[in-house]
Amino acid sequence: MKPDKIIILIFLSVVVFSPLMLHGEKLKTFSDISHAAMPQEKYSLKNGRIYMEEKFFHEIPIEGDILGIYSTDTSLYFIKETDDGWLAGSFTNPEENISGYKLGQEFQVLHKLICRDNIFYLLADIINESNPLNIDGSAELSAKTEKVIVRFDPDKNEKKIIRGVDDFVLIGEELILLSDSGLHGNGFIIPFTLKGNRYIDRIIDGRFVFLSNGDEFEVIDIVSQRNIYAYRDGKAFPFNPDYNIILEFNDNVELKDEVSTNENMIYYRINVNGVETGRTETALSETGSSSMIKAETGRYCLIKAERWELDKIKGRYVRVNNIYQPEAIKLFVPENRIIKISFVFDGEKYIMNQSVFEN
Repeated sequence: MKPDKIIILIFLSVVVFSPLMLHGEKLKTFSDISHAAMPQEKYSLKNGRIYMEEKFFHEIPIEGDILGIYSTDTSLYFIKETDDGWLAGSFTNPEENISGYKLGQEFQVLHKLICRDNIFYLLADIINESNPLNIDGSAELSAKTEKVIVRFDPDKNEKKIIRGVDDFVLIGEELILLSDSGLHGNGFIIPFTLKGNRYIDRIIDGRFVFLSNGDEFEVIDIVSQRNIYAYRDGKAFPFNPDYNIILEFNDNVELKDEVSTNENMIYYRINVNGVETGRTETALSETGSSSMIKAETGRYCLIKAERWELDKIKGRYVRVNNIYQPEAIKLFVPENRIIKISFVFDGEKYIMNQSVFEN
């Protein structure tokens, strides 16, 4: 998809579509109503109580502090807090029996609730007393509070916990997870470049996932499994067809005395996936040098830079010792933007910083 078409899509989605959830919203009210199965019934949550609107608002008499609700065409689902911990419940008619199921006492904060086919999906903070599964299938014991996904099937009284996640969403029957390593779907992981407190902002056409950190947005197409665009409110990131990676090198060495100088002439040779792709300009180490390279998008690449310094005695440039070389980096190359990587050498080690390039 061309960048101009993507921009139009993004504009329409921001103007027309509401977010999947209000990030940080205290009133945990979610909805999946696609048609008016209950035309005169609308549910809302306020101060831990559920209210139903018919001709007027009245409270649904459910004991306990209601933490979140989720409505579908036929049912209302809720999570409530009691002295015995969290309970999951649902009803199709508030005048009839309201079912409830124990979830446990280890939960603290509810961030999101989605229910589908009588199965509860929760994003919550939890204190782990057991070993829930990581996304990669491994187990790890942790005593601190962290964000997890809970899948609870009341018909089987089965509770599964997935840790190491920032957010999730259901697209059709598919569970999509957001973690530090990328957006996880059925058999795929799509990396992203967003930093900070990330969350899933919205879904368009059941395929375009908008990620955000409150300032920037990143658009991922889960059907073609591509990271296709990034933007900030009121600003687009620059793009150049000739290169998509900028490497910058600088020395910031603290001199031991006033007589010492840091006037080494240096340059860096650049290798991408084991193939030499060019070099930086030759410059004083404290002045800095850079290189612009193009790598295949939608894939990881391995970048290795080699530092060469002028040997004034030999009168030629030599490759410096390995202990003064920057480490190779594995980089995911997204579409329609430029990634900038800066290397700062302090005389002993390199400090590396990666970001999306801005004008």
